[in-house]
Amino acid sequence: MHSQHSFQSDHAQRFDQAALSKQWQKIVLEESAKLLKQEKAPLTPLQIRVDGETKAYMQLDLDVSPFDNSKTKKEGFSRTYKGVDGYAPFFAYLGQEGYGVNVELRTGSAHSQKEADDFIDQSIRYACTITDVPILARFDAGNDAADTVNTCLYYEQDLLSNGTSEKNHPRNGL
Repeated sequence: MHSQHSFQSDHAQRFDQAALSKQWQKIVLEESAKLLKQEKAPLTPLQIRVDGETKAYMQLDLDVSPFDNSKTKKEGFSRTYKGVDGYAPFFAYLGQEGYGVNVELRTGSAHSQKEADDFIDQSIRYACTITDVPILARFDAGNDAADTVNTCLYYEQDLLSNGTSEKNHPRNGL
């Protein structure tokens, strides 16, 4: 029994150490994307009418979601914009089914746009490995920045933000 506990403890320690590695996270996310593609996971696109034509888009929802960790003794959390102590992880979900394609744990005080460009870039790349349907990146006003727009345009993908006005959108808004 002692050796089984030691084995589990050693594995738990290794997983804890691996979780701190960006390379380990990258491998897990890439393999998850490959698995979704390989297994032909059901992905339902949105049907959107643009210029009198109906076009299919695969939604990629990008959102910072503050967690309330006020009553815990966790390390590294701080005050969120929601006024609670916790973390503000960044999530990326694909399709109407909401498959998780990317996640990044961040301190609660991190602004939505802080280091968002790399996260959005990675999320779009993972999404494009899963589906051939054009991506519609959707995010809230916290990510309504020129860098975010440029990242989407670089991948020739469309974007929708509750902060992007039609007249300011490079493609005249969707």
